[in-house]
Amino acid sequence: ADKLPTFSREEIAKHNKPDDAWIIIDDNVYDISKFAGMHPGGEQILLDTAGTDQTKDFYGLHRHDVIRKFGPRLIKGKVEGAKPAKAKTWAQISNVPYAEASNLRGFRSPYYTEKHNKFRADFRALLDKEV
Repeated sequence: ADKLPTFSREEIAKHNKPDDAWIIIDDNVYDISKFAGMHPGGEQILLDTAGTDQTKDFYGLHRHDVIRKFGPRLIKGKVEGAKPAKAKTWAQISNVPYAEASNLRGFRSPYYTEKHNKFRADFRALLDKEV
């Protein structure tokens, strides 16, 4: 695989115009200039945030599958000084909305008891160990 170029956050911040728009997601730099017009949520939302790190907002609205699908065509490089991505483990609770039972996010549920939580934690620990 080719090594991607790196860009400073200051350099990335300069790419904030409709015909030259970059964003950061997970310390990867994406050129969204041409994609913005095809974005299902509208072009303006992407252009308004160009030149910034949009990791938190992106994952607040999208599943990781979206970046896997469009990322390879849009990737421009990496953020300078970015550390290698820490591998997710099964034990971690997903940040994707509705991907986990609501009781894991602190909401009371009549459907899940502490036994469910313990079983889920034990099962995920087993997956981390064995898979």
